[in-house]
Amino acid sequence: MNKGVDTHLSSLEHYGCSNYIKAGAEGVLQAVLLSLGGLSFRESNDKVVHMEFNVDPADLHRDYQFTNIRYADKTFLNISVIVDESNHAVLHVSSSADNFYGTDAGLAEPVLLSQKTQTFPVKLTKPLTAILYVSDSKKHLDSLRKIVQHVEVPVLAPAQDHRVLARHKHGHSYGGLPAIFWVILALLIVTFHFFLFKMIFSELCKSDSGHYYRRRALS
Repeated sequence: MNKGVDTHLSSLEHYGCSNYIKAGAEGVLQAVLLSLGGLSFRESNDKVVHMEFNVDPADLHRDYQFTNIRYADKTFLNISVIVDESNHAVLHVSSSADNFYGTDAGLAEPVLLSQKTQTFPVKLTKPLTAILYVSDSKKHLDSLRKIVQHVEVPVLAPAQDHRVLARHKHGHSYGGLPAIFWVILALLIVTFHFFLFKMIFSELCKSDSGHYYRRRALS
């Protein structure tokens, strides 16, 4: 058991979470959450130089978010993955500090981050690389273009399969029932109750008429 814990802690340190490990239980918890999300920090000379979001674009078939990610005690980052109406995953990133930059997998011109959300496309690279890089150094992000080699020009990641999205949202591949289904169902229920009321009303009228004629016959 202890050996397994030590191995996992060593893995977290390898992915740039050494500062979190030293911070105690709360730091370890955040490090574990970051590892589950594919977020990692890269260090140079014991200094964090950038953060990566490492995940296969094909796995981004649902909305989720990471909030208040501590970046070396310099800022808090918020990262959200949103699947839009065209079934493409999009990244939304914001920073509590105004001196951080972000760029997508294609290593396009770094964008200055702020508390206002910035949107980044999810790009597919060959071989697979991180889909997002964040750093407090624009120069460092620019230098990654020479370090990260792409065999092919990065392109926008394909749209997610609607059947996969439906399974995650509704538990089956048929997706949500269309609005027209509920409209027709409502009309059928209203129509049924209308005829049911009409039948009951007709029976009551016949019953009253029978009593009326019987009273006249007796009189």
